[in-house]
Amino acid sequence: MAELAREGKLPAERLRSYLGAELPSHLCFVSANCRVSALGTSGGRPVLFLPDWLGIPDDALGYAHFTGEATGSFDAYGMRVCPTTHLGDGWWWMDRCRGPRRS
Repeated sequence: MAELAREGKLPAERLRSYLGAELPSHLCFVSANCRVSALGTSGGRPVLFLPDWLGIPDDALGYAHFTGEATGSFDAYGMRVCPTTHLGDGWWWMDRCRGPRRS
């Protein structure tokens, strides 16, 4: 996923839209809504977000890829999420933020 974004195979303007860019059909299984979005930036690059759980009418939990330090809180379709579990190779599980709000 991160490689597709770096190679420009995911439209940057769609990544920054509310629901993000549609994934190629062969990658839909990695996202609850077959989309990837940018939650913000890290290391000058987008923090790519793949929702694993979607609330109704909004909110999401899922996976994010950071190219820099994985800190801060982000808006995932209306829910404040923070990187909570490092999964390796820049990927983190994004869950509800706990405790004091981080910036």
